[in-house]
Amino acid sequence: MATKKHNLDNHKNINNLPSLFHEISHNKKLDPEQQAIHFYALSMIKGIGPIFLKKLCRIFPDLSEVWEFNTKSLVNILKNEKIKSSDIISEKIKNNKNDLLSKSIRNLNQMKENSTYIIMDCHPLFPESLKCIPDRPFWLFVQGDPKLLIKECNIAVVGTRKPSQSGINATQYITKELVQRGFTIVSGLADGIDSIAHKTVLRYGGKTIAILGHGLNIDFPASNRDLRYNIYTSNGAIITEHFPYTMYSAANFVKRNRIIAALSNIVIPIESKAESGTAHTIRFAEDYGKTLIGIILDEINNSNEIPYLLKQKGYSIINISKPDGPNELWSIIKKYATDAEPIKLDENALRLEAYKEALDTILKAHKIFPMDEACYKWFIEKVRNTIRGKTNGD
Repeated sequence: MATKKHNLDNHKNINNLPSLFHEISHNKKLDPEQQAIHFYALSMIKGIGPIFLKKLCRIFPDLSEVWEFNTKSLVNILKNEKIKSSDIISEKIKNNKNDLLSKSIRNLNQMKENSTYIIMDCHPLFPESLKCIPDRPFWLFVQGDPKLLIKECNIAVVGTRKPSQSGINATQYITKELVQRGFTIVSGLADGIDSIAHKTVLRYGGKTIAILGHGLNIDFPASNRDLRYNIYTSNGAIITEHFPYTMYSAANFVKRNRIIAALSNIVIPIESKAESGTAHTIRFAEDYGKTLIGIILDEINNSNEIPYLLKQKGYSIINISKPDGPNELWSIIKKYATDAEPIKLDENALRLEAYKEALDTILKAHKIFPMDEACYKWFIEKVRNTIRGKTNGD
């Protein structure tokens, strides 16, 4: 990928910018790439973390203005915002500008080589739905295709990390049907329902967005490392608001769930307890005015408390095991298909999926763990060779 030349080279334009102390440029048209360069440069200063950066983004919609104040003026502005160590940080900003900007440009170019981008809130690909939520993000780290951020046909499929067989079946069925109708599936890359939804999308050639509760350089859960790679290399996207080496935490997963809800027009919680991470996503979806759809898996499943919780609040509850269940579901979601691109499912993929399901059934019957992705890929290749009549006899 060719590196685009930034007009910050040699920082000539930085030294010619006027001071805008009395006129914060809320209406100024910003260059998203320039904004990302200034943002990442400031993030490299010791003592400036995400909370500090959010405050800077509120004070300076154009982050290039930060460098233009003399140290005393900058200290006063930061102290007014109750920012600690304002004098020390102001000195670092003023004394290290050129070095920080050079490093920022170099690091962002390295990110691009790995299909990773910082999408600032002034970027045309930054979702409008994220700009109006409480505790809004001002930036997103995106690995993969950032254009998925502004699709109108995003639907969240979420749920428990320990699904029942009914929950697994429902996730695979609903996700497959959504993919066929061209919807993009949003989920959290957690074990269980989330992972099943992502894998089902990839299996049928659809598009999916995975929202992380940690930085891009952290693999969690480790078992999903291959899945994550397959998502962003298959026209999907991995998204997080956290810096690359930020570790996961309960609080970060809750923050992740608000982005899942905000980014989606519809949220479908497949299976979960009433008190769970999925319940957080539901509450955010309610606050943001999103469409929620409860799914009844079967009449005897007592582990799924979500449908009853949603029913009490007046949301649509659909029993997909009944003949009219699927049609009822599609009648609700079809109005969000404005930019959906229906796809014809690959018949070979469907056939291979049936083979894998049959094999998984046999393995479970003999109390053998289900296949991991590596074994599955080996199995698929063997099946393909068998179909072609080119097996080697092993």
